[in-house]
Amino acid sequence: MRAHLLVSILGLVALQCSCATTTTESDELCRQIARFANYSPTGAPRTVRLTTDWGGVFSSTNVMAEKACLHGADKAGKALCAYLLNDTSTEFAAVNYRRALTCIGRESPGLSPTDDELLPPSASSSVVDGRPVRAHVTVRFTPGTRSNPPALSISTGEVPTT
Repeated sequence: MRAHLLVSILGLVALQCSCATTTTESDELCRQIARFANYSPTGAPRTVRLTTDWGGVFSSTNVMAEKACLHGADKAGKALCAYLLNDTSTEFAAVNYRRALTCIGRESPGLSPTDDELLPPSASSSVVDGRPVRAHVTVRFTPGTRSNPPALSISTGEVPTT
């Protein structure tokens, strides 16, 4: 009887310790997407588009890597682009998409960058980082081709098509 009690106590202690080591901190990208989605009181459609160029394949200048971000003229689009340009992967573009998928509560199959073809082309949600947002969010990923760099698009205010 004492052995069972001791095993139970040790099991609970181990379980509690393992939970204490799990992070509950969310990705800053999620907070940035939520700000973008909550910015417009009208819910007007807006899109931010991040392109990455690893190896300078698409650049007209002699660079190893670069990013570009297109946004509307609004404050939230500019802020999201600033974050994306400074705090996302250039070499592995699909990593950025996987992070965005996680923010809207969608799983990303496979292991980046080897299983990027398993990723859905887009996903939508009205929840970011576990909280409802004012405007519906759609994230899209377009893999790179010989003529175009990979792109991550984050849109709000769109009604998803299924």
